[in-house]
Amino acid sequence: MSITRSPRARQVGDAAITVLASQGTRGLTHRAVDAAGQLPPGSTSNYARTRIALLTLALARIAELDTAEGMEAVGGYPESVPALTEALTLALHRMLTDEAARRRLLARFELAFEATRRPELRAVYDEMGRGFREHVARLLAAAGAGGRTAAPGRSSPGWRAPPSTPWPGPAGPRFPRRVSCGSSSAS
Repeated sequence: MSITRSPRARQVGDAAITVLASQGTRGLTHRAVDAAGQLPPGSTSNYARTRIALLTLALARIAELDTAEGMEAVGGYPESVPALTEALTLALHRMLTDEAARRRLLARFELAFEATRRPELRAVYDEMGRGFREHVARLLAAAGAGGRTAAPGRSSPGWRAPPSTPWPGPAGPRFPRRVSCGSSSAS
């Protein structure tokens, strides 16, 4: 999905990522994006008329940047599992320490939360996730780990738990209601 073809659309996407990371989805408005991107008033509306279009533009820009930086970090297709492990470790480290990558991570979390309430955004999020999973499966296959892409009990390289998997909750581990931290005497 390439909806950030023009430099101005990329600038709007980058500004939307900044707003999402700093103010969350409630702070994401067309005016806030114009201000964050130092754009003339109304510019964001030219590229994303509606809120869902703005959310989609931010998500597409995140995917575009992550794909470009991910391929750079991995350096093509590593030929061994240790080489791929090293590349992915470095990419994860960058995601947590590089300011721009960290902003994208925070914005991605905001978009993931928003996607739970907006089916139209969930569809876009899932489509972009499918592309990511396919790319990771190709990386694993190139490194010689192609047959081990799925976790036990999961189908193909999907990231979601099957619908029949119960959420840990009341049936999960029990913890004592009261923990004693020494003896106490009641007089």
